[in-house]
Amino acid sequence: MKAKQSNFYGSMADDLNNINSLSTLGRSVMKEVSRICLKNKFDDTRLIKELKMYGINLEVMQR
Repeated sequence: MKAKQSNFYGSMADDLNNINSLSTLGRSVMKEVSRICLKNKFDDTRLIKELKMYGINLEVMQR
């Protein structure tokens, strides 16, 4: 039983590492999307609001 428990917690730690990697990847992707939008002078309020949810503020970047 004890070995099974440590395996369970080990897999939980792996899952947390994967989630952290995915969120880092997500931030990188969103930054690239915002860079492309700014380069092409693309202004979409819905996109701007969604980017803000990821901590990226297009309005600040445009200044």
